Amino acid sequence: MLASNGAPGMSLANSRNISTVAKASGKIDDAIESELIPIMRFARVLRRDIDAVNNAIELPRGNGQAEGQINRLKALKRAMYGRAGPELLRARMLPPRHTK
Repeated sequence: MLASNGAPGMSLANSRNISTVAKASGKIDDAIESELIPIMRFARVLRRDIDAVNNAIELPRGNGQAEGQINRLKALKRAMYGRAGPELLRARMLPPRHTK
């Protein structure tokens, strides 16, 4: 499989421009028939999880908000590793409780 510029591989940067699932499925099939082993393996994984691929193409939503919160949590956890107990870590992670 060759990209429009003659380079091997899938044009993943333009995957949002694919308007139908059939076009994406055709590209995945082309990649599975590729002679490049990494491209072929990647395409097989996409074929196994085709529902997620279809949703990524068709739906306007993403998981960016969740990924950002997880990244923030992991950075805080790494910064505090070995310095404090679970109570301080919980206080830094969770929003403060406002009671009357």
